[in-house]
Amino acid sequence: MAAKTSNPMEEAAEMSFGLFGMFHHRERQTSAKEKPGSVCCPICRETSEKFEPDETIEYLVKVLQEMRHQSRCSGAESCLTEATLQCPCCDKRFCQSHHAAQLTALKDSGTALLKDLDSLLFEPDQNGDEKLKQLQSAMSESVEIESLLAEQLHRKFADFREQIGLCQSQLQSPLVPDEAERSVLLLDRAVLRQLTSNGASARLARLLPEAKSRAKRAQERWPERRLALQFDAVKMQYDFEGLLAQHASSAVFQSPYEGLPPMLTRVRQQNLSQKPWDIGILSNLEGIVCCDGAIKLRSSVGDSAGSAKELTGPLLVINAQCFPTKMLHVTDLEVKQVATITPKFNGEGMPGRMHIYNQRQLILTSDASRHRVTVFNLEGRTVTSFGEKGSEPRQFHSPLGLSAFGGQMFVVDAKNLRVQVFDMDNDYSCLALIKHDGFSNGLQSVLATDSSVFVVDRENSKMFVFNKANRQSVAPPLKLECQPFDVVADDHGNALVTLVREAKVLAVNRCGTKLKTFEFKETAEGRQQMPDDFPMMMMMPMLMANGCPPRMFHGLAFESGSRRLYIADLMRSCVVVAQL
Repeated sequence: MAAKTSNPMEEAAEMSFGLFGMFHHRERQTSAKEKPGSVCCPICRETSEKFEPDETIEYLVKVLQEMRHQSRCSGAESCLTEATLQCPCCDKRFCQSHHAAQLTALKDSGTALLKDLDSLLFEPDQNGDEKLKQLQSAMSESVEIESLLAEQLHRKFADFREQIGLCQSQLQSPLVPDEAERSVLLLDRAVLRQLTSNGASARLARLLPEAKSRAKRAQERWPERRLALQFDAVKMQYDFEGLLAQHASSAVFQSPYEGLPPMLTRVRQQNLSQKPWDIGILSNLEGIVCCDGAIKLRSSVGDSAGSAKELTGPLLVINAQCFPTKMLHVTDLEVKQVATITPKFNGEGMPGRMHIYNQRQLILTSDASRHRVTVFNLEGRTVTSFGEKGSEPRQFHSPLGLSAFGGQMFVVDAKNLRVQVFDMDNDYSCLALIKHDGFSNGLQSVLATDSSVFVVDRENSKMFVFNKANRQSVAPPLKLECQPFDVVADDHGNALVTLVREAKVLAVNRCGTKLKTFEFKETAEGRQQMPDDFPMMMMMPMLMANGCPPRMFHGLAFESGSRRLYIADLMRSCVVVAQL
């Protein structure tokens, strides 16, 4: 219409029949007001150079298109056949042929899914035969290695016992075996004893040079026998156990957390008179008794052995916040106190963080305010204590979490942004420093396993995983939901981390991959009244609707026999026992 110079609507109005009834067109004269190319609106008859859309006609066109589309088959764009059937699920309409095709495709999908479910539920692993062969091969190899090791160990220990026998016979024989020389030395000894007692200085002065010369010749000929016995049965046992544990963890399948419910099942909740901070599992009770309510070594009990009570484990060791009782509280697995341990610090001190090293029956503690690390035995006697404020090896700036494995002790040196590694068999000398660019001064805890080292950063809410052998990071830092506090190992070398304010426990494997997050669901049974000594300044912003303070998980312990978690709830002054 715009291409024509005349107005089509007016042209239509000016059309008429001629004299002989034939249709003809009368040319219209363009007025001065009209411009060539203008278009006349079919409704208002006004001319315009602008093209405005007509909403009414646009709506009608859409309605017609939808009606045409609804009546057509939606099976294919090219299908113009009228739809006669409608799907009850998606409301699409199909013709007979496309409807049959849809039914066939649906049936094929159901058959494929059924096959997958049958394979998942009833058929063995596709690579099961190969895996079984590998396991059988590993079993036969382990038997061969066991026999070979037994033979080698038997031969080594036979040679060792033979050497011990020779040393014993030599020690039982005289140091100077020559009888004549021995007689002369015995005579010198008798004369020297007589002269020194009688005060005969003249004869003593004459005899002394000759006696010295004879004694010196004898010492040169028969030197002092010294033992160089490089045999530590305890260390050998623990090192061998660590080697076997490392082999076992890499040779068998690790138990996954898949299939476990995401909610922690609370077994019990034991209220305490103090606020629990750290929890440890004491499982090695060999030679340990309870005497007068305190943990003692059987070898040190002495006359009071009759009143000593045998302890059956495992047990819990609880360290309260700020160490108010100056004792560590030992309880059974029902969180009932059975004994105490009183650490004997050299002067003032308190265990800010604590770790139970069961292999050697030691308690490792850190004192952040005094920048020291102290190691106790289970009686509370100090084995070693070292550290001062500084940045050199064996110096600390706010040491916190500790862990030990295979004769090595790992200590979080928070303000120095590092973890120090110490050799427990070499006077706790510093072996290495673990550092990372992502470390902050909020480093909180460390966990050492057979092959990995886990470090949690409370300020950045991150976890770092390192290779224990080369101390290199094995994965990017794992971002956590909220601030972590403690980290312990499960029975498969994975790490379990407490998330403080979320009342959650996170499982992470040695590759730094999140396995599962266990939440703790509050129940009416688990609620308790507000402690009388709870600070009102803290209580007001943190009360929940039920009148209780929120849970705040800190210390964590895992008991492998029952697969239970023991969680220190600081705000509610209780220990929560949860079943995995």
